[in-house]
Amino acid sequence: MMTIVDCQSHVFPGEYIEFLARNPGYPRALIDGDEFVIQWGDVQRFKLKKGTYSIERKLGDMDQAGIEYALLSTNMPGPCSRPEALG
Repeated sequence: MMTIVDCQSHVFPGEYIEFLARNPGYPRALIDGDEFVIQWGDVQRFKLKKGTYSIERKLGDMDQAGIEYALLSTNMPGPCSRPEALG
């Protein structure tokens, strides 16, 4: 049997959203109920619903599609762009 691997897969954990929401500059998250807007200056702006990129949903989607492994990373902006003041 062939192993199926998703080689470009993203998560956006709630803890990371909350971390970005504490940033007064960019990148930042603006939380509005069950939705949030990620802003990264003039580079990128997008809106997501909480849970869309959760690990639990990712695992369920993988099971449904028959994917056994995934190489995961956060979506843009990545932790490498975090402000030093937030740790």
